[in-house]
Amino acid sequence: MLNPKQVEKLFEEKVRLNGGLPIRFQDVKDANGSWLKSNPADFVVVYPEGNPAFERGGSVYCEVKSFKGVRFPFSNIKPSQFAWAAQIHRLGQPYMFYLFQKETETWYLIPAFVILNQAKEGIKSISLTDLEKYKND
Repeated sequence: MLNPKQVEKLFEEKVRLNGGLPIRFQDVKDANGSWLKSNPADFVVVYPEGNPAFERGGSVYCEVKSFKGVRFPFSNIKPSQFAWAAQIHRLGQPYMFYLFQKETETWYLIPAFVILNQAKEGIKSISLTDLEKYKND
């Protein structure tokens, strides 16, 4: 089964195949445990205008997560990641969660506002059935 860094590499390959440029933010593991401020996301991805992955072109903040089982638990999202997603969404900029289901090796591309709204309602996870409409193969 893939570890989180391997999933991030798959994400980068997927973005490049779709004509995008993935720009990865440094995280604590990259800094060998040195103190770092929280980043807004794992990646910012730049797409040209008219690209099928992001029609209007421009930049998209992307948080990459992986999970096992039939539900993605929101507890996999750190409080700082929720905060960044909410701030960026509030400013009208695109922020997406790329969720990778490890057993099926399936990607789901879900707008941050969907997860933010559900978490605000007290919902703790999202099922594979509910994720189906966000499938991104």
